[in-house]
Amino acid sequence: MSEDRTGETNGGRSFEERVFVRFDALDNRLRSVDARLDSVEAGLGKVEARLEVLEAKTYDTKPIWERALAEFASLRET
Repeated sequence: MSEDRTGETNGGRSFEERVFVRFDALDNRLRSVDARLDSVEAGLGKVEARLEVLEAKTYDTKPIWERALAEFASLRET
């Protein structure tokens, strides 16, 4: 009964090898998450650029809108 059966449970790898395999898996997972975050950042940058264009257009049309409101107001007065 003094057989050492622990070698069967760890697949013949040493503790250090198993730890390094887990660290490698964790490192790969973090790289994947990092790549996905980079993709999200790029997408948000595109959205921000489009929003700036839309905001610029609202400033361009503001004087037109103000003139239209003034004309409506003058029509009500007559």
